[in-house]
Amino acid sequence: MKVPPARSNAFEQHYTPEELAAIWKLDPSTIRRMFRDEAGVMKYGRTGTNGSRREYFTLRIPASVATRVYQKRTR
Repeated sequence: MKVPPARSNAFEQHYTPEELAAIWKLDPSTIRRMFRDEAGVMKYGRTGTNGSRREYFTLRIPASVATRVYQKRTR
């Protein structure tokens, strides 16, 4: 059975990678890798498009996206 994607709401609870890492008992860098390219995650900052500049961005992960990823990874 395929789970339909959850719709993110701008006013729902959003988590930082550090907050979600503490809840799931994982390293924050693991959370960043898991959610880096996930649809619905708010990502802002500088991308590494300017040659020498490294990529730097901040993630805010909606609760619905965290639930979707959790369900996908615990099958």
